[in-house]
Amino acid sequence: MGTVASLDPPALAVACGESATVAVTIRNTGAVVDLFQATVLGDPAAWCQVEPAQVSLLPGNEGVVTVTFTPPPNPTTPYGELRFGIRVQPQEDPDGVTVEEGVLTVHPYVDLRAEIVPQGATGRRRGRYDVSITNRGNATVHFGCRVSDPNAALAITVAPPTSAVGPGTVTRARVQVTTERILWRGANQTLPFTIEVQAAAAPGVPPVPPVILTATFQQTPVIPASMPRTLATLAALALGAIVVWAVVVRPFVQQTARAEVAAPLKQTDQNIHRIADKVGVQVEPLQGEPGTTGAPALTTPVFALLVVSSAPKASSAPTKEFALDDGKALSISQLVIQNPYGAKGVLVFASVKAKRNAPASEPIAAADKILTQPLTETGTQTIPFNPAIVLPPGRTLAIALQCNQAGNGGGSAADEGSGGTSGSGSATCDVSTLVTGFSRTA
Repeated sequence: MGTVASLDPPALAVACGESATVAVTIRNTGAVVDLFQATVLGDPAAWCQVEPAQVSLLPGNEGVVTVTFTPPPNPTTPYGELRFGIRVQPQEDPDGVTVEEGVLTVHPYVDLRAEIVPQGATGRRRGRYDVSITNRGNATVHFGCRVSDPNAALAITVAPPTSAVGPGTVTRARVQVTTERILWRGANQTLPFTIEVQAAAAPGVPPVPPVILTATFQQTPVIPASMPRTLATLAALALGAIVVWAVVVRPFVQQTARAEVAAPLKQTDQNIHRIADKVGVQVEPLQGEPGTTGAPALTTPVFALLVVSSAPKASSAPTKEFALDDGKALSISQLVIQNPYGAKGVLVFASVKAKRNAPASEPIAAADKILTQPLTETGTQTIPFNPAIVLPPGRTLAIALQCNQAGNGGGSAADEGSGGTSGSGSATCDVSTLVTGFSRTA
């Protein structure tokens, strides 16, 4: 018993995605009828087909089995000379196995894909792009990039300009475009350009056409075309706002403000008139009061701090005078006495003849005294006046301090004003008084 096999042809070539066939002739050299099975060995066995898979032969007869190789177009498909074997196994004679060898040459193929991202960029001078090159073939491919600009308005660089990409892998190239000139004003300009990706032909493979990529760069001006219209719109809005303020808002605000202060001013004016009647002073009413004539009586808020300092048991009481402009009547609504060091003594408030911007020097007459206030050790005393005390023009407020015992710390009034402390005792009485009210044109 025995088996004889032969291949026709023993060597063949095929391209990926195509087919090549080899005929296997099997001869039964045994003495009995036998069933023969053909099996392909080696790398090409993964993508071959045997027909028929088994053949039954009488002694001395021959049969033909066809083996078709179809390598797939896949990056994992090997190329070059691939050796294979065809084993013929008789069923009745396990030891009568025979193997015939052959050579299958698989050609390499090129399948290059390219993509540019983004296809359109925007900028004043420069734009950047990424080119992705994918090799779907089964062999390493060397490629180069060539750029073209139909308007000759761009400087285009590709890094790297040439490279290699292995089977089934991706590589990238960076593209930068720069405009030849600056676009100062006007509309946007669209500048197209192309990149040609050309693969080098592999041995035994015909040249492949290049991959053409198209992209655009939109150049924007430094001064947009809409800028003048925007400025004109803003100017019109600003002018409209000014007109609305002058014609609508400002009169409304003024009217509202007058309405808010009318009642308090009227009440204050009534209080002033009551005090003026008591002291025998003629005061003009506020402008706009029904049944009145003459110039308006203008008022100015008053906030003044008068500081007096005296040695204990002084023979005469030092005084401070509130400075007041000529022709002004002074209305006092509140006095706040500050005795921070706990001095003991008496404060005297009086109406004296005004000496412009000069402190009072004469002792206060008994007839001029308004208020005599003993100092307390609490530090602060608030004395409100309702209605306010009114001093006629030519008269002003003077404060005198009679010191009985100095305070227990802090220093003089000058130290108090500067925020400092200088020891545990004080040689003088230091007292300040905050005067609030308003002055009024008589």
